[in-house]
Formats: sequence, structure tokens, C-alpha cells
Amino acid sequence: MKNMRTIIAACFITLLLSAGIASAYPTLQLYIDPSQPGVSWDSSTETWVASSNTFTLSALSEGTLSGVRLSIALTDGVSPSSGTVSINGSGISSSNYMYGIPPISALNPDGGGGDLAPHDIFPTYFAEYIFDFTPANAADIFDTQPGAAAGTKSGYWKDFYIDISGFNFVHFDLYTLKNDVIDKFAPFSHDAEYNPPIPEPGTMVLLGISLLAAAGYMRRMGK
Repeated sequence: MKNMRTIIAACFITLLLSAGIASAYPTLQLYIDPSQPGVSWDSSTETWVASSNTFTLSALSEGTLSGVRLSIALTDGVSPSSGTVSINGSGISSSNYMYGIPPISALNPDGGGGDLAPHDIFPTYFAEYIFDFTPANAADIFDTQPGAAAGTKSGYWKDFYIDISGFNFVHFDLYTLKNDVIDKFAPFSHDAEYNPPIPEPGTMVLLGISLLAAAGYMRRMGK
């Protein structure tokens, strides 16, 4: 009987631990609703991906937070002046980007020694968009990673309308600072990015032929 009670107790503890793990939510998360056109989940990089240059990016938090930083990182070697990223109708100036690794802080003013885990694109040009999660942002949240335990809990939710032009890749991270180093952050499995498909060479050839044919037609019409 004693051994049976020990086994039952062990099983009960295991169930409690499992429930705790299953119900755990990252403190910060990024999410792109897949009901939007061109949005998918990349299981290899565990990232929400938007292929359309306009989409709504959602930030989720377990609590109210101030000074939350949305990092906007470009492909390595791409100049910020090559295009624009607009958030809620306001474009991020190329002068707001720096080359390095997030974050921008008093200990890391030049982006040269950040402590955000790399995502295969850092160091690169990046900028930070700073905002707050306030009581006005209260809303039910969930674990945005597909396959995670279902269910919702009280939290905070904020949407950003993103409009990108001139860039073929933009990666988004979410974090806060404490004593000028990263404190809370969205795990790599809860990040998001813009990554449009690259046309296949055959598609480009067909497009070129179509453009030439159209130009020839217009010349003939002009005669």
C-alpha cells in the first residue's frame, strides 16, 4: 500500500508539473494572424511569416509593460535607404537604423554588443520602435506557436499595421530592457518576419517577354 501511495503521489505531481508547463505562456510574443493573405508559419525557423508587404503584426504580453521595443532588422548588407518600413502610417527614417546587434542602450549605444540571441541575420541594420502595453490594451491572449496547448488567459494585446517597400526581408523581435540589458523577450519561436517569395527564373523570363511584347504592341499602336 505504501508503494502504491508513493506511485499515486508521484503521478499526481507529474500531472501538476505537466499542467504547469502546458499552461505556460511566453511573457512576450509576436504573431501574424494567418487569416491575412500570404501569412504562414515556417516550422523550420518557428516564425510567423508574411509574404505580402502590408499586414497586421500583433504583440502580446502577460502584463502591462513600458518601454517595450519592437526591433526591425534588415537582411545583412542591405542599406536602410533601400526602402521603407512604415508602422501605423509612420515611416522609420533610415537615420534611425544602426548596424549591429540589438538592443540600443546606454551599455550598447552603437549596436556593437547586444545580448539578444542571434537569428541568423545579425549583425545587420536594425531600428527599434518603442511602445507601452497599458490597461487599455487588455485582451485575452494565447500561445501563438502552432501546436502549443490551447486556451486563453487575460493579458495585453497591441496591433501594428506594417507597410514595407523596397526590402525583401525584415525580421521582428520584441523585448524590454532592465539596467540597459535585455530583460524580457519573445522567444525565437514567437518571432515574426516579412519574407516574400522570390520569383523563379522561368517566371522572370516570361515576365520579361510579356513586357517586351506589350512595349512592341504600344509602339505599333502609336504609328
